[in-house]
Amino acid sequence: MNTRTLSEIAARFKKIKKGVPSMSWLTRQKRRNNLTFHPGVYKFNWPYLCASIAPDEYNNVQIYTCEIEIHVGHEEDLKLDRIATIYVKAIKEGVGITNYFEDISTKIRFSFFDYIFYEHLLDEDLLTNLVRWIEYYPKEFAPRIFPQGLYKEVKMDWDNKKKRYQNPKWNEINEEHFVFEVKDPLIDQGDIFLAEFSLPNLSLQTQIRPVVIISKDNNFQTIVAPLTSNLNYKEMQSHILINPENSNLNRDSIILVEQARAIEKRYLKTKIGKLSKVHLDTLLNMWKTMFVFDEQSNEITPTDIRFEIGKTISLEEDNYYEFKDFSKSGNIVKTITNCVDEYVCSFLNSQGGRIFFGINNDRKIVGLKLSYKERDELKCSISSKLYNLLPSLDPTSYQIFFHNVFSIDKLNNEFFVVEIIVPKPLDEMTLFFTGGNESFVRVNGSKKKLNGLEIQDWIRRRMKN
Repeated sequence: MNTRTLSEIAARFKKIKKGVPSMSWLTRQKRRNNLTFHPGVYKFNWPYLCASIAPDEYNNVQIYTCEIEIHVGHEEDLKLDRIATIYVKAIKEGVGITNYFEDISTKIRFSFFDYIFYEHLLDEDLLTNLVRWIEYYPKEFAPRIFPQGLYKEVKMDWDNKKKRYQNPKWNEINEEHFVFEVKDPLIDQGDIFLAEFSLPNLSLQTQIRPVVIISKDNNFQTIVAPLTSNLNYKEMQSHILINPENSNLNRDSIILVEQARAIEKRYLKTKIGKLSKVHLDTLLNMWKTMFVFDEQSNEITPTDIRFEIGKTISLEEDNYYEFKDFSKSGNIVKTITNCVDEYVCSFLNSQGGRIFFGINNDRKIVGLKLSYKERDELKCSISSKLYNLLPSLDPTSYQIFFHNVFSIDKLNNEFFVVEIIVPKPLDEMTLFFTGGNESFVRVNGSKKKLNGLEIQDWIRRRMKN
């Protein structure tokens, strides 16, 4: 490439950049108040060089590594107006990280912040006070020097001109243990995990927050109830107060049983405690009282079936099961959303049941191709549509499950069978209507719309029974 070409590119870039309007003060303030970030626990090893980089006798230069964990959207951070805590852990075979902390932190910022925090849309120094840095020396690193391990919070300034952290200040803090992500967690009822979980009435943003395992369920999903340490939370009969003695947590908390729902196990991050036997029994009894459909124990748990494309399942369409294909739909999310309230309404006006999207009328598994974004959109759309049912339906009384689909004994990460579980109504005298003031029932394995006279007849028969 010649000099002229380079000059032309540079001039063109300068012209484009000049034409981009800068953010107004108001826009920047809005970005501060509506910061977008990707929650989760990011764990990896990071290389660094020490001051002595002389090659050894084989002409090799030793490069050391430290362990990094970026905890984004943790509940404890958000309460203190932070969005992340980053742990930098020294490894036994390495050298001390204190003298290289600013360099390590700067490189991590350049490598990840743009993607995790959308920093390119923000002021250069905005994240400096929103991110907490922790330096950690485990006791294995130097047992004589750090017999209990050593945690220090590191506060640094961000130099916009040099584009690096500087002026670090260390403050020793008391941390009980260093948290590591559990990739394939072994879970049991009563286990308390940090998980990606959002509370709709607190925040639309998914957070890393503690949850307690209610049911282990199938290979991919589990039912959990969220915990909060806000003891001023609106008191309800479905709340269970626990303390450190019966949970292994470090503070009093409340189990929000009414907000229990199913999540994929991959959203479980770290095990941090376990309920005592007494409190686990209390939780399970409350769960059964609130959510078991009938004496046959048709709980809100996903159907335990291996879904394999092309296979025929043993279930049949009847007044309890409904199969819909929709695999050839141009917009699967929209197609399901348009009809889901009618099917749910028909089950509510009968004896409850399960809807499977991704199984055709011949009982063959076809699966629905859904991306992560589409699955998230579908859950929101279904919840929004069912919110309009009359009378109102408790959003925790039904569940939406995404079953992974296999293809020739291999997991297909793109295809899913969507299962919606509709509870048996607590009051059989209640007649449900869709948001369009239409009512449906289950008749011979299909939904049927009721007209005016049929509605009157339905009410009379229920009253007679």
